[in-house]
Amino acid sequence: MDPLLDVQRQMTRRSLFCGAAQGVGRAALASLLADDLLGGATGAQAAGGPSLAAAKGLPELPHFAPKAKRVVYLFQAEGPSHVDLFDYKPIMRKLHGTDLPASIKGTQRVTGMTSGQQHFPVVAPLWPLKQCGERQTWISDLLPYTQQIADDITIIKS
Repeated sequence: MDPLLDVQRQMTRRSLFCGAAQGVGRAALASLLADDLLGGATGAQAAGGPSLAAAKGLPELPHFAPKAKRVVYLFQAEGPSHVDLFDYKPIMRKLHGTDLPASIKGTQRVTGMTSGQQHFPVVAPLWPLKQCGERQTWISDLLPYTQQIADDITIIKS
C-alpha cells in the first residue's frame, strides 16, 4: 500500500483549491504579523539588516537573495458546472424549460438571488455530451482533449 497514492485518491479538486487558498492566506498573514511577532525583524531586513532567518537563529539562511516580488493567485468562479461537462441526464432534455417539480424543490428557503423569481425552470446541459473511450464515459464537447484521453483518466468515486 502506497500512502502517497492513498492521499491522491482521497484528494478532490475542491480540497486541493481550498488547501492552496489557505496556504496563500497563511503566507500573507505571516508576512503581515512578522514585524509584530519578531520585534521588527522584517523591517530591519528591508533596511539591509539581518534576515528573518537570522532573527530566528539561522544566520546561514537564506543562502541566496530572494527574487519573488509577487504572488499570482487565481480564483476562477463561474466556470461550467459538472452537469454541463460530465453528467449525462437524458430526462433533463425532456423536462427542459418546464417548472421544477415541487417534489424536488420542496420547502427549501429561496436564496437572495432567486427570491424575485416566479418560476424555477429545469435547464438541461447547454452543450452536447458524447460517450468516449472504452468505458464509454460521457464527456462534454467543451472538453475535446479530455474526450481523447478519457481512458487514461482515473475516476475516483467517494
